Amino acid sequence: LFGGFLGVPGMVIGVPAFAVIFAMIRRNINKRLTKKGLPIDRDKYEYVDYVNAENQIVEVADKVVIKKPTRVKLFKRAKKDEKAE
Repeated sequence: LFGGFLGVPGMVIGVPAFAVIFAMIRRNINKRLTKKGLPIDRDKYEYVDYVNAENQIVEVADKVVIKKPTRVKLFKRAKKDEKAE
């Protein structure tokens, strides 16, 4: 946004300004979670369905983990396909 209005000087001003705003929002969220007795670590919320009125985490009944193939596996698969031809 700053870069669009002011060009390069706007980017020099905008990046630190965004970092400060992001840090303030993050601190506020962490304080509110701690006050409610909920974990701050975002990995704890991966399989959360919802948080009930008593601030208890209710997890999803069926945890489906989708593993994404890595580049190494894709590369090895491509080599196998080449050898088959």
